[in-house]
Amino acid sequence: MIITLRSKYKEQPKAKMHIAHYLFLLFWVLKPFYFGQSGTMQVADLVFVASFGASIVVQRGRIIINHRDLVLLAFIGCVFVINGIYAAVYQRIDFLFSSAYYLYNFLVVITIRQFLDNRTFLKALLWASALALFTQLAVLFLGTGRYMWGIYRFMGTFNDPNQFAFSMFTSFLIVYVLSSYFKEMEKTRKKFLVVLIFILSVYFVTQGSSTGMLLGIGTFVIAFFALFIASEKTPFFVFLRVVTLMLVLILILYAIFVGFSTDGLDNSVGSGSFLVFRLFEKVGKVESGGVMALLEDRAIDKVFENPVYMLFGSGEGGHTRFPGPAYEVHSTLLGILFYYGIFPFLLLCVWMRRNLKHMSRMLVPAYLALLIESFTLANQRQPAFWILIVLGSLAYANHRELRKYRIVTTL
Repeated sequence: MIITLRSKYKEQPKAKMHIAHYLFLLFWVLKPFYFGQSGTMQVADLVFVASFGASIVVQRGRIIINHRDLVLLAFIGCVFVINGIYAAVYQRIDFLFSSAYYLYNFLVVITIRQFLDNRTFLKALLWASALALFTQLAVLFLGTGRYMWGIYRFMGTFNDPNQFAFSMFTSFLIVYVLSSYFKEMEKTRKKFLVVLIFILSVYFVTQGSSTGMLLGIGTFVIAFFALFIASEKTPFFVFLRVVTLMLVLILILYAIFVGFSTDGLDNSVGSGSFLVFRLFEKVGKVESGGVMALLEDRAIDKVFENPVYMLFGSGEGGHTRFPGPAYEVHSTLLGILFYYGIFPFLLLCVWMRRNLKHMSRMLVPAYLALLIESFTLANQRQPAFWILIVLGSLAYANHRELRKYRIVTTL
């Protein structure tokens, strides 16, 4: 077996798919189906391993790593070293499990990176991501889906409502990103599909009562609207910008001098959507204990109460070592900074920048929504998070960059 570095990007618009492509798509279709406990190997993960193995066979025994992913490989090397040290010190195997998740997602990254030059595969990935939402809709209508806390939080074929909502939201983001890519490359865009998938994702986030995903959707809508009104310079759009700015200023002044009160609203569990109840619950925590109460609820307070670990890392595991909730930091980037320290964190940031620096403006709402949402949930174990970052390298700032990018992808 040989590890090969690749820097060239040779696009093949009409290339045929091989067995590794089909197995990866099957993995993606099966990913929402949890047959075992969360955090364990599922059937879909076994299919991915088969896809990775098939890609090695197709490449004649070579594991191909793109030059831009060397930085990610260095980050994962740091992860193994830091978690290995803490596993030895505390005699806890959960540190090693955390490392295994990053290795798994690195294999996902280098596998899908090989497939980016195949437009046929990318189109199939778009439809497979859309299928995830239609499948959960069928599960809901058939009454076979799972619920958390009785009938309040729908989680479909998942074991956790937040994982369910994250999958639905990121499935929409993948559809949006790939649709934008094909619009730029082939002048075709499935607008009706994008709108339909967005509506379904909003509906499922509501059903799953995920406040983090609601934050992501809200960010996407606001960013998309801001981009829309800034995209044209006609008198109507200028007027629209002025009106929007005035409304925002009025809202800010009202909040400063008057404030908002929820005392007259019914925020009981049975008053309507359980998502509304959870929103009131979080607002109540802020009103009674300040922002720190909300941070404590997400275990983010560990980061600020133990800042020394942002220098050399605390390791990802043994969460009972710290006062407060005995679970992980519910914030992707802040969690990684806390677990592994500033140097590995900067390596990860460099990798993300190298993938996203050429993206078109139309993708800003998608990645801004992913970033903001990731501050409230730990998404680093989910392949969708890493796949979305890789797909960002498909987008081009403008058509003048297209020819250069087709020929060579540099560091």
